[in-house]
Amino acid sequence: MSIIYVKYNSKRLPLFQVSTTIIKDDKLYILKSPETKEATKHIQTIYENYLKLSSKYNCNILKPVKYKDSLKFDFLPQKTIHEQLLLYYKSNDTDNFEKLIQRYISFIDTHIDKRATLFAPSNDFIKIFGNVSFKEPIDTISTADIDLIFSNIFIKDKEFIISDYEWVFDFEVPKDYITARALVEFSKYAPFEIERYLPC
Repeated sequence: MSIIYVKYNSKRLPLFQVSTTIIKDDKLYILKSPETKEATKHIQTIYENYLKLSSKYNCNILKPVKYKDSLKFDFLPQKTIHEQLLLYYKSNDTDNFEKLIQRYISFIDTHIDKRATLFAPSNDFIKIFGNVSFKEPIDTISTADIDLIFSNIFIKDKEFIISDYEWVFDFEVPKDYITARALVEFSKYAPFEIERYLPC
């Protein structure tokens, strides 16, 4: 067994400090492990998030396997949306760049629970995101994986595979928060006109 790569989240609060390790044994796999005693609960929460998402949404979610106090995942050889978009961006393939972003937005749309609703943030929402208001009705997701950025979704043939669900909330979150977060994150690597993909 050999370690290929390790990423530590040591800047987080102790409760959320986990490491991500790529390990080569008979094959490549990923291990998410607690870095502190307090973070053991967070690892369990990630497993529970998988159960929540897989029971509610009809999509492909990378399955974790409990391994001691860690979670073990298969290593996916496919490209992420981030990697594929970056290739399109660098080759100036605007047509496929546009199509892939629209595919992503359509994918997030399949998670919507309420469409065109007047959003009233819950107390739990306010504690984490702050007190926000919208003048117009919006779409919301009630079991929301806010970690659906482009680098956390792999492309296998015509299907998306969710590989990270560390942050899932059981209260209504505006759909556009998730899409905007993904677009803004990707724009750090390839500047583009984000506004055209978001509502006015």
